[in-house]
Amino acid sequence: MPAARQSRQWIGCIRIPDFPVQAELARRPELRGRPFAITARPFTGGTTAAMPLAHCSPEASERGVRPGMPVRECIALCRDAAVLSPDPEWYRSLHDAFLDALE
Repeated sequence: MPAARQSRQWIGCIRIPDFPVQAELARRPELRGRPFAITARPFTGGTTAAMPLAHCSPEASERGVRPGMPVRECIALCRDAAVLSPDPEWYRSLHDAFLDALE
């Protein structure tokens, strides 16, 4: 009787720091080198001044912009920062494509 065939499974961990920031840079290369931040929730109309930030680019971080701060504080610290609405569907599709490529 032939020996049972052993299968090997590999487990890996790949961490992409601040994935939404990287996703926006992939989609909008004109943001490279510029300060920008991504809000915690999509824009739905009305005022966004009190909306908290979820992510910020390294250039925005260098100027004191931090996740959790309201948009109005971001603009006060960094007048030229672009403030983006998050796009979870885009992030999910990019994540899925990345995983497919790894398989």
